[in-house]
Amino acid sequence: MFKACRNIPDGIVAHARALRHSKMGAVSIELAFFVPVVAVMVAGSIEFGRLGLEQVRIASAARAGAQYGVYDLSSAGDIDGIIDAARLDADDVTNALTVTAAQTCRCPDGTVQACTISCADGEYAPLYVEVSVSEDVGLWFSFPGVPDTVTLAANSSMRVR
Repeated sequence: MFKACRNIPDGIVAHARALRHSKMGAVSIELAFFVPVVAVMVAGSIEFGRLGLEQVRIASAARAGAQYGVYDLSSAGDIDGIIDAARLDADDVTNALTVTAAQTCRCPDGTVQACTISCADGEYAPLYVEVSVSEDVGLWFSFPGVPDTVTLAANSSMRVR
């Protein structure tokens, strides 16, 4: 291969032969391919864990709002108090959460109706407090094909009477 290049000094040809058979630098090339893959995996793990913690926080807020509402009949009608309890549990001082609360009456067969009307079994429909909490969470890292924000939501429904 190097015989055709007669004008090249013998030292350079010998050095080229040595480099062709050398394994030096192979680890650096492997590391150059490995580091970005590991970086993406670490960033994804961080985001996944953070979104998991946010989901737990939102679910806890929905449950706290519902627990406030089932304390007694007067708190079941205090929609603003239910919303405040959910926000307080989530430490939502910036009002980033979307919290909705409602009281409904459902018969055992699942039909929703007025609380003053009796169900098919002759009993009044049980009163429930329902709380929904959602939040748009921005991701710290951007990934191809993944949106920059993810909407997390949780619902809680508890029977008052």
